[in-house]
Amino acid sequence: MSTVSLMPIGKKIRVKREIKMPIFNVLSTGMHLRDHGFILGTYRKETLILDAGTVFRIEAFSASVKDKTFPSTKITIFPETGKAGSLYIELDGLDGLSWESVEEEPKKASTPVRRIDISINDKPNFRACWHKAFEERYEIENPIAVLVNPSKLAPHELEKCEFKATVENDIGEAIVKLGKDSWSYTMRTSIRHVFRLHMIQCPSNPSILLLAATYDRSTHKLQIKEGGSYSTQPYLSIADTLDTPEKFTKEYLNNKHQYFTP
Repeated sequence: MSTVSLMPIGKKIRVKREIKMPIFNVLSTGMHLRDHGFILGTYRKETLILDAGTVFRIEAFSASVKDKTFPSTKITIFPETGKAGSLYIELDGLDGLSWESVEEEPKKASTPVRRIDISINDKPNFRACWHKAFEERYEIENPIAVLVNPSKLAPHELEKCEFKATVENDIGEAIVKLGKDSWSYTMRTSIRHVFRLHMIQCPSNPSILLLAATYDRSTHKLQIKEGGSYSTQPYLSIADTLDTPEKFTKEYLNNKHQYFTP
């Protein structure tokens, strides 16, 4: 069983080596810590990243005897710029933390933090497509002819006998931290399905022709934008494949921020 060496309560301490730990709850006073590159992930799956040199303070503990959980630990983090912020972690998340008192003089100047962290939360949806011309969703894995509502298609789509439907899904987040500066990003997949229009005979009355659509092909885009999912920044396409999104995202961020991993 792991053991935890307790740090002083109510006093600032400095992290000696980077450590990552799951977050129990982010308080309203700590929401801005995401903008400083300390928080990665989505609701209930958030991770706290404390870089070497980060200063924080343990404020209080909260535990549930009924659930037999480790005590939840309230900590306050002090970014190099901006105001402090507070959140809760589980006490065992501090296991392995290497720290020192902030009153101690550092033996040498700390190296500026340089990191890129990527969190992929969801996989691309290749199986289904939604479009207002369909009564229900179209199953790509079963590309049969499906009746469509022509009133839901544009005149040029009817003339060309082809229409497109795009499925877009947020799949993850990324953080770039260079020294005191940090940037957050949202990644998504954009899958465009192309359908061909044609006429089929009505099963009950072969003299009547009905408009139908059949799946033809798809194009894939991996896209990224700066900020969270509600950011007004536009998405940029960075790859025409959805394989290894972490690799393509890291390459893009490396080039954009001129960040080179050692």
